[in-house]
Amino acid sequence: QSIITNKKGEFSFIVPNGSYYLKTNSTEYNFPSKRLRKTSQELFKSGITDGTYSNLYFGERILINKENPQEKYALNINIPLDKTPAFNLEERMIKILRVIGNILIKIKWPSIVLGTALSVFSFWSNFSILNLIILELYLILILYEVYRLLAKSRPYGLVLNQQKSAIDLALVRFNDSRNKIMSTAISGRDGKFTAQVDPGDYKLSTKKNGFIEDRRRANIKSARQLEKLDIELKRI
Repeated sequence: QSIITNKKGEFSFIVPNGSYYLKTNSTEYNFPSKRLRKTSQELFKSGITDGTYSNLYFGERILINKENPQEKYALNINIPLDKTPAFNLEERMIKILRVIGNILIKIKWPSIVLGTALSVFSFWSNFSILNLIILELYLILILYEVYRLLAKSRPYGLVLNQQKSAIDLALVRFNDSRNKIMSTAISGRDGKFTAQVDPGDYKLSTKKNGFIEDRRRANIKSARQLEKLDIELKRI
């Protein structure tokens, strides 16, 4: 099985009895973590903690041997990763850009208002085609910013029950018209899930133990516009 974590780093695998290995791939992090690994062992043992997270996994073999072999079980593990040296430098640059971006956001509306006022004054005191064009550009910019504020969009979908409460660990799968799996997501504790898919039409299936599977078609315009994917599951 393969899965992509959500923005909080959450994931889940639901598997039957057996022996398993997990491997994590990321361009920004190294697996397994050498920074937190204290000892080397072949078989995964629960209880290893760093003081914040427990059941830390470092690439050992996971053995599932429950009483009921017909049931499937969710793996209860946390995977620590080490940042790559290149990512540390990139992260510092991103922090600097975020600070600059926050400053620009704070001064955006004052700048627009001041610029609009100056363009109105210039147009009123000295009529010219150039001043008219500048004024029109500011008015278009204001309309665009107002539209962005009113437009409701979010980069995640929701899995809910009939009482509108969040359902976690629900499996959401995106298939194309040929039933090829394009993306798989697991809902978090808040019911949110993300999908790294290209714009297009998809077949969605949502599963969760104890609930009726939901199947639907969805047109995805952007992976950052999933506000229409509120999936309600009914109990069996």
